[in-house]
Parts: sequence; C-alpha cells; structure tokens
Amino acid sequence: VALQEQAIRDSLTGCFNRRRLDEAMNAELARSARSGHPLALAMLDLDHFKAVNDRHGHGVGDAMLAHVTGIIRNQLREPDLLARVGGEEFALLLPDTGEREAVPLLERIRRKVEETPLPHADAPIPMTVSAGVAEARPDIEPGRWMHEADAALYMAKDGRTALDAGL
Repeated sequence: VALQEQAIRDSLTGCFNRRRLDEAMNAELARSARSGHPLALAMLDLDHFKAVNDRHGHGVGDAMLAHVTGIIRNQLREPDLLARVGGEEFALLLPDTGEREAVPLLERIRRKVEETPLPHADAPIPMTVSAGVAEARPDIEPGRWMHEADAALYMAKDGRTALDAGL
C-alpha cells in the first residue's frame, strides 16, 4: 500500500499527483456522461510564487505549498479530488458540481488563502491564489477539458472573464 500511495501522491503536499488526476478525470467523465450529473474541473495557481522562492528560499516556498494545500483541503467535500499538477499549480476535480456551483467554493478558497498568510519568523507572508473552472460536457476529451480550465485560470490572473476574452 505504501508504494501504491507513493505512486499517486505528491510527496511534498500529500495531494494526489497528475497521474492520479488523469485516472480520476477519465472515471468521472465516464460517470458524468452515464448519469448526466454535472462535473467541474478547477485549476488553481499560487500568485507570485516565484517571488516568494526568490526572496525567502525554496524551503519557505515548500512550506507555502504545504500550507496552502491544507487550507484548500479544509474547504473540500469528501468526493472532491485535489491534485498538484505542477510547481504551484493545482487541480480540483469536483463531482456532481456544475461551473455555477464551483464558483462560490473557489471564491471561499481564494478568500481563506488570502486571510491565512504563511507564518514566518520575520513576518507572516501573504498569499493569494487565482482559479479558473470548466464544466465537463458529454464527449469532452480530458486534455481539452483541462485546457479550458487552464484558460479560465489565466483569464482570472489577467483579471478578465470569459466574456471579456470573447469565449
């Protein structure tokens, strides 16, 4: 079991890894297509993370990643899946959740992260997170779905909406 856990979890944050996310996306897309229940995928990114690493060092950056994943986990329901997909980028797979229902959850996560700076010897280090979400559609390919959620994330980082970008 320990080896199996190592194969599907990120060692730093304890989150699931990209491999486990891909498996879960495929399974949940199939379930959603069969049941007609909504399914959302959100992408989250720690803002200005490189600056934290550059200023305070990678140890503090690692502590920030672990800190923020704890905050996110406390906002999730049991079936939700949190995965680390890259440096400071995370994915949230939200079964039985449409895009409209995902937005208040993402806003709550955004607010909690902002309200909970990383404790540090000098002074607490403020954190913010940006998020984008895409709802699954019948027959959407997982890579395309993730691309759509990622595009929504980058629009959020730019302070634009899908309407502003002409999507």
